[in-house]
Amino acid sequence: MILSQFRSRSLDRPPASRLRISVTIPAQNEEDLIEDCLHGLKAQVDRWGDPLDPDLYEVILLVNNSTDRSVEIAHRFASLYPDFRLHIIDIVLAPRHAHVGWARRLAMEEALGRFRHMRHPGGVIAATDADTVVAPDWVTETLAAVDAGADGVGGKLMLPPVSLLDAEPRLREATMRHRRYERLTHRLASLLDPDPFDCWPRHGDHGGASLAATAHAYVRAGGMPALATGEDQAFYARLKRTGARFRHSNRVRVFTSDRQDGRAAGGMAATLAGWRSHLANGNDIFVECPDAVVGRLTAKLHGQGNRVPLDEALPALGRRVMELR
Repeated sequence: MILSQFRSRSLDRPPASRLRISVTIPAQNEEDLIEDCLHGLKAQVDRWGDPLDPDLYEVILLVNNSTDRSVEIAHRFASLYPDFRLHIIDIVLAPRHAHVGWARRLAMEEALGRFRHMRHPGGVIAATDADTVVAPDWVTETLAAVDAGADGVGGKLMLPPVSLLDAEPRLREATMRHRRYERLTHRLASLLDPDPFDCWPRHGDHGGASLAATAHAYVRAGGMPALATGEDQAFYARLKRTGARFRHSNRVRVFTSDRQDGRAAGGMAATLAGWRSHLANGNDIFVECPDAVVGRLTAKLHGQGNRVPLDEALPALGRRVMELR
């Protein structure tokens, strides 16, 4: 059995007739961060900076196997803001399924069911995380990308304004340098393997903290894979295999916690912990070397040894970009 029991479920409220986007959040033991996440979603604005029509979007929070006050905090939030369309599912999953992949899939399937009830295949199923605060115009900009023709949308992951990395300057610098490396690789991709729909400027993030697809594209891709880790990347790959037009919009932004004790294996917390260990031991942070990046993008990769220190890769990538511009 995947599902051991429902502890509570508050999806009896039907979708609003003008509903355009259903935002899904998987959560487990997030009592410290869930309220900030919900406040960010409640405070959405339109393109003129006015409060967004609450009937245009809803939030489905699926809390699984939690032993803290996450559900209590969410219900209190819902009672304080009755116009905010927050649906809360509190469940216990069987141990082998008690991970973010199953939780995310279950939440997104709930959203799909609501759009099917409305007969609205163009409705948008979005995902974010409980340790993430979306930008005030996140819903508006996600919908704008869909209105421009996107079947799927990835948001740009950013560090919170007050970052735990402020107390670790070496780790913060390494993080910033890695982001510059990623930006250069995406710039190379835009030059060597251009996507006319996902043109420059863009980023390369399509993680669960900010990921969206139309209901039609979601179904065509086979839904969110129920993987213990990497479910978001696998879903993106599914979308691309089905020919979905995907936009990595710089205007869609989220601020994700840089905490050290993450809930999902392979997430940002695990990455930062690995980098912290490398730096403490005087080791380099290794990334794909520029020649390998170019080879992968042009499908002509030759030779071995495609991992180099980040400090070597950055200037080499910069030179490659300048040569191609």
